[in-house]
Amino acid sequence: MMGRAALVIPVRTLASAWSILKDVDMHGTTGSATGMAKKGQAGPRGLIEVGEKAPDFSLKDQDGRVHTLGQYRGKQVVIYFYPEDDTPLCTTQACQFRDAWKEFSKVEAVVLGISPQGVESHRAFAGKFKLPFAILADEPGKDGKPAVCTRYGVWAEKNMYGRMVVGMLRTTYLIDREGKVAKRWDRVKTPGHGEKVLEAARLAADVVRDLESTMNARGEKAKPGRR
Repeated sequence: MMGRAALVIPVRTLASAWSILKDVDMHGTTGSATGMAKKGQAGPRGLIEVGEKAPDFSLKDQDGRVHTLGQYRGKQVVIYFYPEDDTPLCTTQACQFRDAWKEFSKVEAVVLGISPQGVESHRAFAGKFKLPFAILADEPGKDGKPAVCTRYGVWAEKNMYGRMVVGMLRTTYLIDREGKVAKRWDRVKTPGHGEKVLEAARLAADVVRDLESTMNARGEKAKPGRR
């Protein structure tokens, strides 16, 4: 956890915590790790940049329940976009988040998977691997594009086995308690990815906890983030 001595700037609101996080990577230095978007760095194909508000959505999960981003205000939200249910890499990725799910819950981080398959496919996938979190169905519309994936810039042209095709770019977003993008991982490599995202969520929680403690000591009242 970051000690109070590290807080060398005046802190007025919890929004300041997220400003600090957006400028700090896993090792506490300016910039970002490999495969992670840097603050202010334009992403390919309309990806949402760090610091920008994440688009809201309304999608059904594997049990037919509707989820919106707005319903999770005040919490961290991990949104990971993956290509297809029950394929080797996607299964490995889902199981990483499954195995770390309790740890994400400890830092008030919600995990949501999103892919273009339907509710029935998601139900079978989640049941087979006992996924404890929601995976959301973003089925293609009449234009052949999944709307939420397109809005987040992850449905785009990519090179697959030497030819260009349109499909899912494996991408993960960490959304802060104010509904803004705190971190983004591009071209996700599956090994170890869940742990990297968990580390970022823990860091975010530590920053907020330190700032809340400082504000309480000063008699200031924390205001919850709004989407």
